[in-house]
Amino acid sequence: MNRTAARRSQILRTAAATLTAVAALALTACTEDGGGTKTEGKAAGSVSAPDTRGTTGGPGGTEGTEEKGNSQRPAGGERPAGAQAPSATESAPQTPGAQAPDTAPSTPAKAEEKKPQTPAGDRNGKAAEAAGADASIADCSALSMNMAVQTVQRPVNHLLLRATNESGAPCAIYGYPYLGFGDEAQSTVVPLEASKPQSVLVLQPGETAYAGIMTSSADGSGSEGHDEDSLTVYLSNAQQDGSLDEETTLKLPQSTYVDSSAWVTYWQSDAEDALSW
Repeated sequence: MNRTAARRSQILRTAAATLTAVAALALTACTEDGGGTKTEGKAAGSVSAPDTRGTTGGPGGTEGTEEKGNSQRPAGGERPAGAQAPSATESAPQTPGAQAPDTAPSTPAKAEEKKPQTPAGDRNGKAAEAAGADASIADCSALSMNMAVQTVQRPVNHLLLRATNESGAPCAIYGYPYLGFGDEAQSTVVPLEASKPQSVLVLQPGETAYAGIMTSSADGSGSEGHDEDSLTVYLSNAQQDGSLDEETTLKLPQSTYVDSSAWVTYWQSDAEDALSW
């Protein structure tokens, strides 16, 4: 019994000593001689804040601590081999396509526009010169013109006088026709100044000039009204201050009532223009 009890006591002492040794080893692993706590490494994914304290060193003057990833460059003096000092100023990144061109695109010069010129002898005697007809063009003569007069439905109390060039060569017809109603006309019909064209009409062979004639006012405001059955026509001279000597007498289509309000238009190149007043 005493031997068995002694063996148990020895076993207990051995186990206690073993536990004490294990505890001492664990405590030694967790402590250092200076009393500080030793960490085995940084936690995964942690980011160190950059050190903003400036240090003096290198040719650039004051330098800061740079951070790349989780490592820091030593703050005190020399740089790692091959490293370059940061530039004093950094240019802002440029946006693609935002740079202005060196020179503005030149605007092509506008081509001069040339207006087409109207030929002297266009349809129904288009005007040659604004100031007058070409000196080489002869004056139209009553002897070389085929003249006719006709009634029209609109406007009322109007006649249309036509003069066609049958001379075989261009001729200029000036101003307005000098008209006299009846065989014993004492005066000519006054012209309608509002119808005066800007230029002289030049008639090519076969072309016609037109003049509108109002025989009496529609409202009866004229005086000395009477019926006539003939019309005498004279053409104007180039100075437009009188008529040429030749005359043409036309028979009116029917007895026409004429009063003091009668007037005649200047020669026109179109019948509608001649009857538009």
